[in-house]
Amino acid sequence: MSVLFTDHIFHEEEQGLHIVQQLGESTSLSCHIMFVTQEFVDYQKELFQDFVSVLIDMLSDETVAEYEYKQHFEVALQDLNTKLQVFAEKIE
Repeated sequence: MSVLFTDHIFHEEEQGLHIVQQLGESTSLSCHIMFVTQEFVDYQKELFQDFVSVLIDMLSDETVAEYEYKQHFEVALQDLNTKLQVFAEKIE
């Protein structure tokens, strides 16, 4: 599956990140993430963009079977959660 469309928009006034990825005729990925504060927003934005990149790579890999998507997504989500927990502990 090849990537047909990518859109990354960061709205400072809204403190949000909106990512839209069209991966094929019937597959797309859309994420809208809002940040509570402006503090450390660049680092948080980078974490989420890395997470989405992992998902896009997985969905674009034609060797990955559909039933494996859920497992790969859960692993990527756990990795993101771990990184966010470490980040939260550092700023406390």
